[in-house]
Amino acid sequence: MVTYSNNLEGLWSLARHKIKDFSLENQRFAVGVSGGADSIGLFHVFCDFLKKNIISDLVIFHINYGLRGEESDGDERFVRSQCEAQAVPFLLHNPPQPITTSVQETARNVRLDLQAQLNKRGFLVALAHNADDISETVLMRLCRGTAPQQAAGMTYFNGQIFRPWLDISRETIRNALSAAHLSWREDSSNTTGLYTRNRIRNEVMPILN
Repeated sequence: MVTYSNNLEGLWSLARHKIKDFSLENQRFAVGVSGGADSIGLFHVFCDFLKKNIISDLVIFHINYGLRGEESDGDERFVRSQCEAQAVPFLLHNPPQPITTSVQETARNVRLDLQAQLNKRGFLVALAHNADDISETVLMRLCRGTAPQQAAGMTYFNGQIFRPWLDISRETIRNALSAAHLSWREDSSNTTGLYTRNRIRNEVMPILN
């Protein structure tokens, strides 16, 4: 795992190198921003990429599932205000309330469908997944009985989705944002054991670490 000094320049440099590695200069990007620290960091980095003409176009998309009431609406307002401050397009998606027994599965399908729509419009999707997300994903798949050879986490770029920060930890990103005096939103559901990923993140990973 790569460790950078606690400033946004390290995050910027890592994403810039990954863009160069995959020859993604001058591409159109849609960045998924929930309002959390990771996605807000990626938001600021890609806004700078646009200003420096490293990428050709930028749109920010935010999904308000409406699962946390006013808190969800607060996330939406926060991301919208960030986009207005940087003068970048804000794309809001309000899916219908989940109708299956698995909220997480439904939310995942909503994300994948929206990302596919953006790909069809000529945008590459950039997401702020990090090294912690990989560890959690692998453990989730193993717990579900996935074969080891099929339990791999995430890739930097699969032709449609770009994840430049898979080498760094969630803590590194948060420290960088704090050092740069940038604010973000906290999802209160992340501290609960409501979802499997949260239980792995909050209970299992600390023990393994």
